Amino acid sequence: MNVAHTLLSEALDAAGVYVGMTRGRDMNRLHVVASDLADAKQQFVDALARDRADRGLEDATERAREAVADLVADGPMSIVSAERDRIVERIAKADAEREQWVLAAARLHDQSQRHKAEYEPQRELAEAADAKAAAVLADVVESLTQEAVADGATFLAAQQNAIAARRVKEGASRFRKRSTTRTANDADARREEIERAARGRWQSVPGSESNLPAWSESVAQHEAGHVPAAVEARAEATQARQIISEIVARQSRERMALYERVLGSRRPSAVSARVKALRERAAHDRRYLAQLDALLPDEAVKLVHERAVQAEAPRSAREETRKAAEARAARLRDDDQRRQRGPSRDVGRRL
Repeated sequence: MNVAHTLLSEALDAAGVYVGMTRGRDMNRLHVVASDLADAKQQFVDALARDRADRGLEDATERAREAVADLVADGPMSIVSAERDRIVERIAKADAEREQWVLAAARLHDQSQRHKAEYEPQRELAEAADAKAAAVLADVVESLTQEAVADGATFLAAQQNAIAARRVKEGASRFRKRSTTRTANDADARREEIERAARGRWQSVPGSESNLPAWSESVAQHEAGHVPAAVEARAEATQARQIISEIVARQSRERMALYERVLGSRRPSAVSARVKALRERAAHDRRYLAQLDALLPDEAVKLVHERAVQAEAPRSAREETRKAAEARAARLRDDDQRRQRGPSRDVGRRL
């Protein structure tokens, strides 16, 4: 329990008595050394009459009488005490709520750090696996391209030989017809054999010498996907990426679950704004308490009343706005009902 003790002496003026009697959070005790109760009351009145601002004896005496009245349970100072208790309680609630959100943010931050510590090494492994698969594929493609170039060039050369042999055969004399025909047939057979082998390896053959580089690269890219080394490297990269996907999905579920537990439906930005508002409100209330503690009793009571009027003004304005809106809505309903009934008609008996 927080109890403030104040010893009444001739060095204590009205402001000192007030500060001493209001600084305790739970209880305030004023100690007076006197011969009897009447002497104690007189010493108290004299102390409250001492005003360092020197506003005059009459004013000081009046303040002293008011201060004595303030000591009773239902006196004006009870208003200040109640206001002080209310503000202290509001500060405590604001600090407690702000601490709640700060702890929630700390839990989210800790989870984020744990998730990062789990995710980053696996991400590095996945990137390394991707890089390895790309390097293996590039090596395989380069090697296959060289083989395709050689096979394509061999086919094109055999094709040219076969064409040349047919031309020689077509231009040969009757005496050379048999030998040139045999040579042409051999060239065709050789071309067919080379073409069959090329198609078996690459599923196609180059169309011309100029097309050979593009054809070689294309068929090498196609065939590289079936080379065991490339297949294995690609499988490792795929597995690493699958692990990454599973980690991300699980961490997302964990993050959403923690958000729901500690933040509910609130967005982090809204919580940050709330924490800022709570901090500012508590600081404002603490300044208000310090202002109350620094004032003389009657000034403190006046300040409390002024603050109450200021606080009530927005509520009164909102209430007036609400009543005006309800009145407009009622008028609109009445007008709508009159329109639905239509004009009144005289249905009396005709004479």
